[in-house]
Formats: sequence, C-alpha cells, structure tokens
Amino acid sequence: MKIVVCLLSGIVGILLVAILVLSGMTMRPGANMARAEVEIAASPAEVWPWLTEGEKAKKWVSWLVEVREASPDKQVWVMHDMN
Repeated sequence: MKIVVCLLSGIVGILLVAILVLSGMTMRPGANMARAEVEIAASPAEVWPWLTEGEKAKKWVSWLVEVREASPDKQVWVMHDMN
C-alpha cells in the first residue's frame, strides 16, 4: 500500500511540475507571437503584386476568401479558418 501511495504521489508531483512549467512559459515576453522569415529569389517588383493584388494573393494564401480595398493604402483580407 505504501508503494502505491508513493507512486501516485510521484505521478501527481510530475504533473504539477509540468503544469507549472507550461504556465510559466506562457507568461514570458513574446509567448503569443510567431515569427517566420522566407528569402525569395526574385526582385521586389516581381513579388509585390503577389502581396497586394487580391486574386494573386488568394492563389498562395489558401484560407483567403476576399481582399477589399479599405482605402488607397489599406486592404482588408477576409479569411476562413477551417479550424
């Protein structure tokens, strides 16, 4: 019986440590941010239309449904997240 209590206490202790570590990791600066970088072997003049023209952007952003011009210098991207 004493062995069972020790084993259960050890499992509970490990779970508590895991929960504390994970919750501590979510509180660090930048924990809710993701960052990625891609180097494209093309000139900015070739790439820019794929970022700013709605129909071209929809070809490479799979969840993009619509691109609207909010003002001459702003766009609204309407997305559908399947998750």
